Amino acid sequence: MDSILSCLCGTSHTNPPPNKKPTGYQYTLINEKPPITTSLTSNFNPPTTSPTDQDTKTLTTEILSLLTKSPTQTTFQTSLNNLITPQSWSEALATSILDALEQTLQNTDHSTWGDFLTSAYNSAVELAEEEFTELVTYAREHPLEIAATILVSLLAFGVLAGVMPWVLRVVGFAERGIIAG
Repeated sequence: MDSILSCLCGTSHTNPPPNKKPTGYQYTLINEKPPITTSLTSNFNPPTTSPTDQDTKTLTTEILSLLTKSPTQTTFQTSLNNLITPQSWSEALATSILDALEQTLQNTDHSTWGDFLTSAYNSAVELAEEEFTELVTYAREHPLEIAATILVSLLAFGVLAGVMPWVLRVVGFAERGIIAG
């Protein structure tokens, strides 16, 4: 036991009896291992300057073009990760992107939004209809499985409703509130 305490606390003494005042305790610091230094960490010199205004404008333009022209989310994420590094990200870049998005949304012809939203709605309805059709087809092909699923679900809810008062009493609740004690 002493060796475990010595290892965890960094001490090298035995524990005194519980009724006696401890004397002669000398706590020592745990000597930690030095940090691992590799060629990657020792040669890494982060830039001390932030990106220039021109770099920020260029990055903002490239990010907006990615937002509007990327066909999939994975393509967008991959391109964005290749474009932005921890050293290139700054508050000025975030503000610039936000301002550019606001300007783009304000300057966009609102008549085209209706076309975009209509196409998005039609696509969502089409996907929902496909899923519903697949569900109905599955139910028609497997009527006994669906009936068994419904029956087992009703049975489980019935057992749960019957056991619930007992469970609540065990946890400490009664009809009028919390059970004292």
